[in-house]
Amino acid sequence: MSDAADKWPGVDAEQPPTTADDDMKVTIESVLKGAAETDALNRLKSEGCTRIAIAEMLFRLRRTSHTEAIAKRDVDRAMTRLTDAVQSVLRLKNSPVGRYIFGRLTRADQVANELRWVVGRAKAARPKASKKEAPRRDDLRWVLVDYVKQTTGKYHDDEVSLLIGGAEGGSEYSAAAHHQWRYRHRRGTQKSP
Repeated sequence: MSDAADKWPGVDAEQPPTTADDDMKVTIESVLKGAAETDALNRLKSEGCTRIAIAEMLFRLRRTSHTEAIAKRDVDRAMTRLTDAVQSVLRLKNSPVGRYIFGRLTRADQVANELRWVVGRAKAARPKASKKEAPRRDDLRWVLVDYVKQTTGKYHDDEVSLLIGGAEGGSEYSAAAHHQWRYRHRRGTQKSP
């Protein structure tokens, strides 16, 4: 997708972070205050990583771990409904009540363009949809793994797995499991986030 096609056609909402985001940031801060997590973070900091960068990556990972998996057929259904919605908006625009509904008919065009944009983005993301896999989570894990590797020259599986386990809700995520995940999802087999 080109940058022009990728640009949101609508007006971005100017809103502060949601309360859920604030709650997740507090959760990440509490994870980083655990004894084992503090040790892991301190070891990474001693080799050049920053607390702010790691906390931000863990926050993004935590947020992603709270999303719901979606199958390709669900994405297809959503795209069909959104495409139908575009046609409905344009039908209303061109009806005798169009001006009553939209005030300015260009608003109908704007809504239709925004819906088309969402359909295009859903079509591009469809190959990543899976009820069994979490590609966004994997991408964000790689952001952290790459940051640690590039900063320190080592993977630090013990430290990184401990921090990821805490960020993903306190799950048991061992260094061995993380090493296996790294091997299965190595960079040569997937796109960089």
